[in-house]
Amino acid sequence: MNTKQTKFKLQDLYDQFVEDVHNGELPKETDIRTFIRLFEHFVTQVDFEMTAECEDFIHMSKQLLHAVKRKSLSEAIQLVDSLNDAKSYCHDNLR
Repeated sequence: MNTKQTKFKLQDLYDQFVEDVHNGELPKETDIRTFIRLFEHFVTQVDFEMTAECEDFIHMSKQLLHAVKRKSLSEAIQLVDSLNDAKSYCHDNLR
């Protein structure tokens, strides 16, 4: 999968997380695992100077996975909101 395809797949998965929590549902564990794997791969494909921010994003994604495993919707909602803030920050600073 090339960088562009990876970005589209990451966005699709992320959008699904947002839709799930807005509908009062937990995201699927398999989707979160795929998201983490793809994001870790994505970071190796591009030249980032935002390593710390990427590590934080991966860490929050892993926390989301743990919240879903514990079936904690409230924590999942907070983490998806935090991921959104981190995503916005990274996108604003990478442009």
